[in-house]
Amino acid sequence: MEFKSFVFGQASIDLTFKLINDRLFISTTFIDIQNNQFVGRMEYNHWESKNSISHFHDEDDNMEIIDANGYVMFNMRYEFPNTVIVQGYSIFKDHICVVSNSGITFFKLKSRQSAIDVIKKINPLNFYPIPK
Repeated sequence: MEFKSFVFGQASIDLTFKLINDRLFISTTFIDIQNNQFVGRMEYNHWESKNSISHFHDEDDNMEIIDANGYVMFNMRYEFPNTVIVQGYSIFKDHICVVSNSGITFFKLKSRQSAIDVIKKINPLNFYPIPK
């Protein structure tokens, strides 16, 4: 089963979920919010690159990427019996998408600081100390 590219009005999220047996995999590209540099691409369970990240954590029931600024770039965790929680941010050609406990928020690229203010409120999964 595969779910691809979510569209919200005129904005879209290039994020693909693939369920294989009892595993959930993702495919997406990661761009740093401060400098717009390519950080890496997750292609289901393989990294294309792991540049400019502070921490990467992956287990059977969760995964997390913390960018070089200490912000949660992506985290996903499974909660029994059937819930997957996803949080983090994505940078696209003309917008920034932030997914948090407050929902999904889109920002124009020129509103980068407003997006960062929301991203700062995303709590990491706490497997390691986050730089201040």
